[in-house]
Amino acid sequence: MSTIPESYPDAIFWTTNHLANWPNDPTTIGLDAARVTELTALKDAAAAAMATAQQLNDQKKVAYEAYHAKAKAMRDYASQSVGIIRSFAKASDNPEAVYQAALIPAPADPAPAPAPGVPYKFQTRLIQGGALEVTFECDNEGTNAVSYEVRRRDGSGQMAPFSFIMNAGERKFVDDTIPNGTGQVTYRIVGFRTINRGDPAYFVVAFGAGNSAEVVMTGEDAA
Repeated sequence: MSTIPESYPDAIFWTTNHLANWPNDPTTIGLDAARVTELTALKDAAAAAMATAQQLNDQKKVAYEAYHAKAKAMRDYASQSVGIIRSFAKASDNPEAVYQAALIPAPADPAPAPAPGVPYKFQTRLIQGGALEVTFECDNEGTNAVSYEVRRRDGSGQMAPFSFIMNAGERKFVDDTIPNGTGQVTYRIVGFRTINRGDPAYFVVAFGAGNSAEVVMTGEDAA
């Protein structure tokens, strides 16, 4: 480890402190008066330069803050102006001519939201009163909200139709319409947005002794 700090401000402080504490007769520590005088001059010059640099840095910081504030005010006002132009163009008979005159692009048609994903990782839990709580996951691209159409088929026969149960607004639902004594149900869940629907997911729930409900099959085989 270096005796004198690597940091220039710390090195200036170190040198200042030692010059103040070295004896008046530098020969007692192996130095001469000329070296101490030269070191003192170098220390004073370094300290003065550091003070100037700090002052300039503070001025630079103030200048950048003023620049950023003024640039933001300009950009915000320009953005408001573009909004006024777009509103004017939308109401005009020839919007494209307005955009060309303003040298700004016409707004692009919004891309349709992708179809919702396929639900997966189903988990079930029987709750008080015999209702079945179902939770699942679903990977959906885009920001538009996704709802889930829930349909159910009772029993083990695959020819029976799926009956509509509900539209769930989140990735879970509670089904309290399962007939007493039902041994097995199959669910069909489809994610949907306003204009598009995802592919369906199927899963089979078997009811057993001890008030249990277990997902025993998923995927196309469950359909």
